[in-house]
Amino acid sequence: MRHRDNKVKYRTGFDLFRKNTGIILAVAMVITMAGCEATSVPEVSSVPESVSNETTEAENKETIPGIEETVPETEEVKRQAVEQDENGYPYLSEEVDEEYQKDLFVEGSSYLGYTVERTGSVKSLRAETAVLKHNTSGATVYLIRNDDKELAFDISYRVPQLNNADIPHIFEHSILAASEKYPATDLFFDMANTTYNTYINAFTFNTCTSYLFSTLSQGQFIKLLDGYMSCMTSPKVLENENYFKREAIRYQLYDIDEPITLNGVVFSEDTGSMTDANDIAGYAVNDSLYPDTIMSNYVGRCYTDLENLNYNNLHDVYDSYYRFDNAVIILYGDMDYKAVLEYLDREYLAKHPKKEEPVNIPEIKVPKGYIETEYDIPVYEEDTSGSQNRITYAFDLSGFTSEEEREMLIFSDLMMDSSSTFMKAMKEE
Repeated sequence: MRHRDNKVKYRTGFDLFRKNTGIILAVAMVITMAGCEATSVPEVSSVPESVSNETTEAENKETIPGIEETVPETEEVKRQAVEQDENGYPYLSEEVDEEYQKDLFVEGSSYLGYTVERTGSVKSLRAETAVLKHNTSGATVYLIRNDDKELAFDISYRVPQLNNADIPHIFEHSILAASEKYPATDLFFDMANTTYNTYINAFTFNTCTSYLFSTLSQGQFIKLLDGYMSCMTSPKVLENENYFKREAIRYQLYDIDEPITLNGVVFSEDTGSMTDANDIAGYAVNDSLYPDTIMSNYVGRCYTDLENLNYNNLHDVYDSYYRFDNAVIILYGDMDYKAVLEYLDREYLAKHPKKEEPVNIPEIKVPKGYIETEYDIPVYEEDTSGSQNRITYAFDLSGFTSEEEREMLIFSDLMMDSSSTFMKAMKEE
């Protein structure tokens, strides 16, 4: 491989549109995991139409006429109100009474181990929202309730890209391979191929890692949720280094007469995007705007930092950042929120108390002024695609409000869309 004299030029204006310190990240690495032998995720037995309620001791007591006996509504009483099957999965109501979940969207109210910190709405989604804090684990849970039948889940952790070894990206692949509850060759593909999902994936950014899925079935939603959360709390990769070797980088020899080669799922992804001009453009913008910070480290270039590409550093990433008080969970759609929250609390959040030591996230300092830089785009020797030169003009949007961010997003979309009326008018002038 050699380098052709292709250049990518960047101009950055730090003072224009600049307010206070903060970061907007707009570059994502979409995972494409290698297929492996699948083992099925255990299926839940059919759910009966009704569940008989055992007669409680309180119901057998004789009551004095004219005096109504009241029983305090304890957390355990609330928990028992969510019916479960023999596997512990909650029965989810397809038609949820709004009054039943009304208190989840009242600021200051509480449900089980959650406290509603604030509420709001998203007009574009015709949704009401609520931000809940789980008292034991410290997890933040964001509810987005509307009449959309496509239900979605996301859990994201703040995981900084500390170097170019791409360990957060490798761990994003490895963590979904298997869990203590669901031992498998590759649980991610088991879930993808044996559940009724409309989307399932994970993403690694310079500042965070996200795991998400969506489905039209509430029953499948709980199964997918259980698979994901089991991986978050007890991933098999922490005790079996072979998962790391499969996803990261390893020496490989198929035949004694063949040369030893390097292989690995993430390694293959990273080398495959080595000459991707758009990928390099995204890195160059980050490196120009935020030099010598976690934003300037490359998501997708593990082969450039083999010294830090090791199993011990993968353990460090999990121990340092994969904790619920460093995570946000998003639930979206027309679902039985109380049943889902109860399951999350019972099976996962309540079992993992928040830690006393704070999460160490490196500060991202934004330099002032204007800078112009050039970056080489590598190409293969036999490449015949021609010139890939491009110019990108970028701004730091630190301190922008959400409304201003949306305005800039719309503006940039118009600027990038060659078929937009705005761009056609600009060209005519």
